[in-house]
Amino acid sequence: MSITKALLLAISVAIIILSVGCQEEKLPSEKKSRIIAAENMKLKKELEQRDKTIEKLNKQHEKQVQQQKELLAECLKQKGTLEKQLQQNVKEQIDEVLANVIEENAKLQEEIKKLKTQER
Repeated sequence: MSITKALLLAISVAIIILSVGCQEEKLPSEKKSRIIAAENMKLKKELEQRDKTIEKLNKQHEKQVQQQKELLAECLKQKGTLEKQLQQNVKEQIDEVLANVIEENAKLQEEIKKLKTQER
């Protein structure tokens, strides 16, 4: 069946060539038209390919933007957690220092009392 198609195609091409040869005065304009049509088809295919490429790149870009947004959200979340931990650590350190100062103050007050009682 493919041989039949090839044979028909060859005969068609031969008929077209013969008919074109008979119409020499129309040849330049017909040839130009065919060249233009072929060029147009080529350009359409290139445009379709570029459109596909652009679409693919847009999808990749959207995916990357989404990933960056997710990463930013995670970083902001971690930042908030770290800030809370820092505040808690600072509070704990202040409380510890304050407790030490109060304890030291109490010891010093006791020592002052002892010294005053020894003086009398």
